[in-house]
Amino acid sequence: YEASQCMSKQLHRGTVMNKCCNVMVYIQQFVDHQQLADAKQIVDTCKGIINSMLGQTSANLLLVDYDTEMVSGKAILDTLRGHGITAKLVGI
Repeated sequence: YEASQCMSKQLHRGTVMNKCCNVMVYIQQFVDHQQLADAKQIVDTCKGIINSMLGQTSANLLLVDYDTEMVSGKAILDTLRGHGITAKLVGI
């Protein structure tokens, strides 16, 4: 995503955007499509998440846009790990 896409999604939700950042989360364990969709849903419940999207070229990637004033990449990762999902950040 480009920052302009983050901004339009945030404004569409009717909130004021502070700082938008992107992170790519790699799910290290083998997961089927439903488990990956569950991981996306877990991330979507975090405060400050603007948008998340399953990777189109790799089955184990989750792309996340978030407001850095409300959540950090580490907090996103910790949330997934708290649900037993082995993951790492591969891009910010």
